[in-house]
Amino acid sequence: MRLHVAFLPSLAATGRPGSELSQVCLVVDVIRASSSLVTIVERGASRILIAGDVESARQAAASWVDVVLAGEEEGLAPAGFDYGNSPVELARAPLRGRPVVFVTTNGTAAIRAVKDADAVLVAAMRNGAAVCREAWKESTARGDDLAVVCAGREGAFSIDDAYCAGYLADALLTHGSADLTDGAIAALRLYRSEPDALAIFSQSAAARNVVRLGLRDDVAYCAQRNVSEVVPRLGRELYLVEEAVKTSRLGTPPRGKAT
Repeated sequence: MRLHVAFLPSLAATGRPGSELSQVCLVVDVIRASSSLVTIVERGASRILIAGDVESARQAAASWVDVVLAGEEEGLAPAGFDYGNSPVELARAPLRGRPVVFVTTNGTAAIRAVKDADAVLVAAMRNGAAVCREAWKESTARGDDLAVVCAGREGAFSIDDAYCAGYLADALLTHGSADLTDGAIAALRLYRSEPDALAIFSQSAAARNVVRLGLRDDVAYCAQRNVSEVVPRLGRELYLVEEAVKTSRLGTPPRGKAT
């Protein structure tokens, strides 16, 4: 088994022909989309629909009853959205039994970029132990490689995602051995160099932007580790919005929609 850390979604392939299709991918956008997705599942949403952009999110939400529209554009909730991408805010939101349409600048794009992998799991500091257990079990059952895929920040490296990826790689290796790529080695060295996640996160461009927007508490929330057993998974808790809409057109109403 090979363990790879991709610091951007475009680097997710491990280098072997077809390997991008024989991986279990753990997608990380720790500040804040993956932390928000863990929180939304904890709050009992019936399903989460991952949109490609803000406009497609609005269009999809119009087809659902009692839908919640959440996400961000330039860090804040777009016009007409019920909630932004603040996991602290979402932790108080009444979501139980309701579908959520979700879109962000980096995190949802990363999920969509690796959608053809054998399994796509959403990972954060908050659910690290749980997501690594499921990923290891899945990869050994399939004989797949493991790839921790960082969303990055608008196409560039993000130290917060890289640190979280190192934490996840370290947690994965508690389950057994793996061949490490250079990306995995680098992420592990970063993580092992600093035990305080919040200290690293606070220096990142993502955290500085969140603080600038008046959402400082989100940074500390995202830095908490192993406080959740939730593992959002594409095809189980998460769906691409266009696939959910297609299903409804074929005669199966979206969960929560009146029949």
